[in-house]
Amino acid sequence: MNENERAMYSGLAMCRNTEVTQRWSRSQFFFLIHSAALSFVTTLDQPEFGPLLINSLAGVFLGFFWLAVNMRTNQWIVYWQSRLEAFELLEPTPAEIPIFSGLAYQRVAGRLITFHRIIATLAGFFILIWVDIIVQAFLL
Repeated sequence: MNENERAMYSGLAMCRNTEVTQRWSRSQFFFLIHSAALSFVTTLDQPEFGPLLINSLAGVFLGFFWLAVNMRTNQWIVYWQSRLEAFELLEPTPAEIPIFSGLAYQRVAGRLITFHRIIATLAGFFILIWVDIIVQAFLL
């Protein structure tokens, strides 16, 4: 790899890592919002139907928004990763170890439990909680 190719590869890796970092930051933001809203709703002494329903519907909306943002971010991560793999396969040399196109990476990346699935499950869990609160509001 010449100096320009190294700079391109480094730039691609930085783009991928930025997306991964942003996924965690966004997930922390959504988790904080959901946790705070759930704390508020569950500590009300005698919740009224209207505000409870509005808050719960907002929670469901934010949960689906979180899922959509997570899915879109994962698409970008996969895109940058595929560019890194293509770059590694473009000019392999014996002295360089493939990072994103090697068998070791494929074994780790192909696991059933991934961070993307964990975050999606967490968002789905919050959606279920908000739906349960909506159902409970109708039963009051």
